[in-house]
Amino acid sequence: MRPNRLERHLKQQHPTLVLKTKEFFSSKADSLKRMRLDKSGSYDTRVSQHLKASFEIALMIAKQKKPHTSGEELIKPCVLKATQIILGEDAAQKMKSISLSNNTVKRRIDDIAADIKSQIINKVKL
Repeated sequence: MRPNRLERHLKQQHPTLVLKTKEFFSSKADSLKRMRLDKSGSYDTRVSQHLKASFEIALMIAKQKKPHTSGEELIKPCVLKATQIILGEDAAQKMKSISLSNNTVKRRIDDIAADIKSQIINKVKL
């Protein structure tokens, strides 16, 4: 975006932050990035596990040629119920954070398709 639009947005939407320095925003961005990292400096493994599960389920939905909404309407409730029965309420709470909404499944399928396309292009070039 153009700087003047960003400045206008800051003044209109966030008037309490207008007087803050550039260093404040830089440190805020750094702290937000660190919140995603664990103590070893790598991304939180829970986040990556949930992301991987979301991609795997999206891939299954795509392979079966089912509607994207089936992730949120059918698969997630079934997974939550089975997890609750077999592993308990704590595990079911962890499973709730797997995102399977219509838009998320579509985005994951698009990402998978783009990755496959780039892999094929790279193999053809060699």
